[in-house]
Amino acid sequence: MSQSTGFPLCCLIRRLRFLCLLILGVTEHAIPGRLLQPVLAGSASFIHLSHNKSNRDQGSCEKKATLASTLDFWTLATENMIAELPADPVKENYVCKVNSCVFSVAFPTPFKSRVRLVAVSKFGKWADQLGDGGAHLIGIYLNRQGEKWELQLKGSGKTPYSRNGDGRAVLRSSGRELLCSEALHYLGIPPSRAASLVVSDDDVWRDPLYDGNIVKERGAVVLRIAKSWFRIGSLEILAHYGELDLLRTLLDFIIQEHFPSVDVKEPDRELFKAKLGVLGEREEEDDLIAFLLHLMGKTEADFTMTFRQLSEITQSRLLDLNFPQHFWALKKISKHELFPAWLSQYLLRLKRNTNDSDSQRRKRMTSVNPRYVRRNWMAESAVQKAERTDFSEIRFLQQVLQRPFQKQVAAKRAGCSSPPPAWAKELRVSCST
Repeated sequence: MSQSTGFPLCCLIRRLRFLCLLILGVTEHAIPGRLLQPVLAGSASFIHLSHNKSNRDQGSCEKKATLASTLDFWTLATENMIAELPADPVKENYVCKVNSCVFSVAFPTPFKSRVRLVAVSKFGKWADQLGDGGAHLIGIYLNRQGEKWELQLKGSGKTPYSRNGDGRAVLRSSGRELLCSEALHYLGIPPSRAASLVVSDDDVWRDPLYDGNIVKERGAVVLRIAKSWFRIGSLEILAHYGELDLLRTLLDFIIQEHFPSVDVKEPDRELFKAKLGVLGEREEEDDLIAFLLHLMGKTEADFTMTFRQLSEITQSRLLDLNFPQHFWALKKISKHELFPAWLSQYLLRLKRNTNDSDSQRRKRMTSVNPRYVRRNWMAESAVQKAERTDFSEIRFLQQVLQRPFQKQVAAKRAGCSSPPPAWAKELRVSCST
């Protein structure tokens, strides 16, 4: 469930943007985490501003200081986490093996070159966020409803867990993360949320396809927000090293903080019945779903658009087995010799829906089967433009992905629901993207 921020959206966005930009250059306090997730002990007062001599710079500094003081409306702290979970006694920030603790102290590393804002997620509600390594956890934000949210920087420099890495993120993967988190959120899936993304002109060297070809990329930092940044790996690392007492302590802490009312015996609901528009319980549904997935795999039919086009097409047109060109995903799967057999089973099952009509079915299905999802080729096109400091396509995709279930003229014109372009077949991305 998404949650209310507790204060005006415009104020939140302004503060998040300012916080992200400010932290990159003027943070002076340490930031702790094992599991590649350091934490800041303290409140919003951790922000300090340097003083400049010129009148113009001095005015700018005073303006920033005024904005910084508005962060006092936030409650940023990690005292509860630090009090209950052990931190690394070593305070120096260098790569080393860390045992018997959950957190380490580490400083974010500012960029050396100019920093520019790529995008801000203009969300009015908060959602969970997926975690990942090599990051700094700034602190825990407590809103006016008493809800806790953890603020994290990714790509903000080395930590004790960086191994041979430089602790940096690049625009290529960070831009994809921002678009993917937005897409998942508006699909109703609680994801990681990228509150904002900034890019610098710092050189970061990467081997994006792990083929020995090192390329120069632009360093970026994402400000992310989550209910918690603990992951399965947070528990696995303790189990791996046999630190079972600490494992139990951490597990008890996570359950107490984040899952106090979870009923582990509650069965999953998953989603395929809703995606196919069937109502009620029938024994043959598992076979119907498995049959369709088998046909999709054999024909390499597009997963998203097969379900979406089943949502939009009428039953009478389904019976004809003569799909217009804009039903391109259905045309592809219908080439399989067993598709008519599956279709007969599906239409028979739809007839068993009680108190239902074809228009009601299509309305129901289009509300759970998205027309627009973040695809690799779309992200690649947007990132390529962003590398040239043209952020327009990232911002356009942000807007499209905020309404994934609705038909959009601009999105249709841009081909967001069309078959992937031919060049996309050769597209390869690394695990970080």
